[in-house]
Amino acid sequence: MTQDDPWGIISWTLPQELEETACELMVRLGSLGAAVTYPAATDVTIQAYFPPGVDLQRLAAELPRRLAPQSAGSLARPQIGFEARVDWVAHGRDAHRAVTAGRHFLIHPSWDTPADPRRRLVIQIDPQQAFGTGSHETTRLCIKLMEKYHRARHTRCLDAGCGSGILMIALDRWASWRCPRTAPRFRVDGIDLDAASVEVARENLAANRVRLTHAVRCVPLEEFQSAPYHFIFANLLSGIILSHRGHLDRLLRPGGLMVLSGILGEELSGIRPAATECGWTILEEDWAGDWAALVVRKPSAPTPPVR
Repeated sequence: MTQDDPWGIISWTLPQELEETACELMVRLGSLGAAVTYPAATDVTIQAYFPPGVDLQRLAAELPRRLAPQSAGSLARPQIGFEARVDWVAHGRDAHRAVTAGRHFLIHPSWDTPADPRRRLVIQIDPQQAFGTGSHETTRLCIKLMEKYHRARHTRCLDAGCGSGILMIALDRWASWRCPRTAPRFRVDGIDLDAASVEVARENLAANRVRLTHAVRCVPLEEFQSAPYHFIFANLLSGIILSHRGHLDRLLRPGGLMVLSGILGEELSGIRPAATECGWTILEEDWAGDWAALVVRKPSAPTPPVR
């Protein structure tokens, strides 16, 4: 790969109600920028740019299934193209500035270091080929709910779909501050199916000097094997949460808590009954803009069968 290699483009025309979810999905899969147009009253065309080396044929084939597992066959097939290389990371710097999250966190890129963090827990994240800079509502919802529900006894933690590793770093900051006596016993793991995201997460964990025992693995959720966790972040798309809820339940300890995020408001009607079917108790539902998150608890003991 050289500086002259062209960017790959995936152009996809969809119903407008899928715009935000599709853009979010393509960011998670490595897109570093997108242009959106509206060719018809009910349609949207998303033109997403990918760095050289991405297998666009495989990605275009997978996108409909990843976006809408139940109705993938009814969606138009994404189109592939190429364009002279653009430095989207540099181009987007002006749009990435320090932001607060929850009551205690300050998240900033390296070019916007705060002079006075005002006693906040500070995380440095630069936009790269991985989801999670702190600017998105779903990430901030996760941090806010972690502040409210995470306890010192939650020593085994997982970020399912870790992206940039920002939530793993947030857990490190939180545990080191709120649980200094038990922090040495903590372990936080992250998994993602995108190899580039895993490398970015590892770099961010090192740059932020994460002290908790941690590991990041490139593995699909359904193939990940581990002892169950006390606390899980599942900042995923609604379709992924629904299709993988059995795997999430397997990874959550009895009595454990999970933050389900990446849910558009209109999709909550499908998430709530699925959570109930798993036996999870919904402790809280929170919103940020059009996005929602749930905190659920797995029963401490198996629910007896209904007679």
